[in-house]
Amino acid sequence: MKVLISILLLLISFSIHAELSDKTTEFIRIMEVGSEKGNPVAKFHLGNVYMYGLESVPIDQKKGFSYLLEAAELGHTQAQYNVAASYKLGEGVPQNSNMALNWYLEAAKQDHHQAQLQAALIYYNDKKYSKAVKLYKQSANNGNINAQLLLGGAYQYGQGVPQNYKSAYIWYSIAAASGDSESSELRDNISKKLDSNALSEAQSKASEIFESISEK
Repeated sequence: MKVLISILLLLISFSIHAELSDKTTEFIRIMEVGSEKGNPVAKFHLGNVYMYGLESVPIDQKKGFSYLLEAAELGHTQAQYNVAASYKLGEGVPQNSNMALNWYLEAAKQDHHQAQLQAALIYYNDKKYSKAVKLYKQSANNGNINAQLLLGGAYQYGQGVPQNYKSAYIWYSIAAASGDSESSELRDNISKKLDSNALSEAQSKASEIFESISEK
């Protein structure tokens, strides 16, 4: 009896796996048809299938990158970000920091907040602080908590912008309101450098900006 049950469970498992494989095969077929017609979304999905694998589909990062690049060149924002990440990490293509930056910037133009942040970090590491801050601002205003925190730091230490404790307080406050615990402590520390009027103005401005970001 136990042997029979085991056989039945094995058959059920095989049947489910076969069904999933059929769905995967059909999905890939549909995406390939779309890709041949120049559909960037189809190319993007095929790229992810081969970059990361799907069920029994083996990982082929070189093939996956090729599809992602085609999608990126057609203007697919997330594909542009993924292509940048591939160049940064050397996945499916030789590592190339310049190409990574170029594609992060392409995605950044389409308000991809994570791409804006990644491009900013590359500029920061190259000590191009003013360019980094410009992208921090874009990313921060698009709701990226890490960019909000880093923008606060840029104002606190005067990197890429004139030192401004009031602006630092504003962006630390926004990051804290967005859920970053580290920013809460930084905000409280920087508040000691502001007089009561400046602190009140900063709190009001932070609330205004936070509400504006939340409405996006």
